[in-house]
Amino acid sequence: MDVMPGGWELTVLFSKGCLYFGIASLAGGSLCLWQFSDGRRSTVGQLLNYIMLGTLVGFQAVIVSFLAQVGQLNGAGVGGMFDWNMARLLLDTNLGDVTLLRLAAFVWALLATLLYLRQLAFSLKPFSQRFYARLALVYAAPVLMLAATFRLAGHASLLAVSGQLAVMLHVLAAAAWIGSLYPLLLLSRSSDQASLQVGMRRFGNLAAWVLVLLIGAGFVMSLQLLGAVSELVTTAYGRALLLKLAGVTVLLGIAGLNKFVHVPALEQAAGAGRLGRSIQWEMLAALLVLATTAYFSTQVGPLEHQG
Repeated sequence: MDVMPGGWELTVLFSKGCLYFGIASLAGGSLCLWQFSDGRRSTVGQLLNYIMLGTLVGFQAVIVSFLAQVGQLNGAGVGGMFDWNMARLLLDTNLGDVTLLRLAAFVWALLATLLYLRQLAFSLKPFSQRFYARLALVYAAPVLMLAATFRLAGHASLLAVSGQLAVMLHVLAAAAWIGSLYPLLLLSRSSDQASLQVGMRRFGNLAAWVLVLLIGAGFVMSLQLLGAVSELVTTAYGRALLLKLAGVTVLLGIAGLNKFVHVPALEQAAGAGRLGRSIQWEMLAALLVLATTAYFSTQVGPLEHQG
């Protein structure tokens, strides 16, 4: 496949980026509701709306991506996206299985979010920690379904079982971390300094384990996707992977700065403001990492799996 994307490839690439956002908002939003929310009704409402936005964007992204691939294979222009005969053929492939599983997961998450928003609107009592634990379990099912689809799609479907498991774990870790950034930004603006400090410290402790999982799973994936270390510089896929690693390194640097500098400084008057600005930079770096991931997983492939 050419390195420079065409119209159909750009559509699929953009849809994949939106899919990543949907999974991240679902995983990170539900995790933060369970573990790091300050418990205020306004915060709960904002996080549920964040999850709902992600599920809607993700749902539409799955549909657009599928239709774009129908149109690409049809070769009949934009109208070819709606060729039902070609669509039925693709629905009988791995792509069809992945598409239907992802749609089902996002529908599940959307219905659950609407239910929780209704409870928030009509319940005057504060929610208990047991409620948040049940909420996390309800959202865990679609998150796991979405992560599982990555082992069936693209180059990952050609990997050994260990590599496919690494892909799933990598997706889960990345979604939980990146999807938590916006909720943490909201938390940094909380007037409850005690909840802010407790929440950020708890996130820092959990993030350390998430990063270990993210890096470990990524290492296992790379070992199976690259035939030799030299491919990091001699192939388009390797260079894209290096670019992604550079972005992840920036993310790690900002996360370390937050954990060891900004969070301990929260007791100072301007501490929350500095933490919030740092999280905004981390969100920008995360967007660049997601864009890079969408690009090289769509447009270029490992040399071992080409042809």
